[in-house]
Amino acid sequence: MDELLDIVNDEDIVIDQQMRSTVHQLGLWHRGVHVFLFTPDNKLLIQKRSADRASSPSLLDCSVSEHV
Repeated sequence: MDELLDIVNDEDIVIDQQMRSTVHQLGLWHRGVHVFLFTPDNKLLIQKRSADRASSPSLLDCSVSEHV
């Protein structure tokens, strides 16, 4: 699903907005959140991305992530 994302500069100031597909295609800076989950015995929980993903298919990824 395409969504409108804020484009930021190196000082995290919003300078534009573009659709998610354009942002990823052009490698524009945008905000995101990553959450890392650990078990009680301090093991990091990670996931393997689907082989069908457009970006970084089948690679390991953080526990949870999303655009802001």
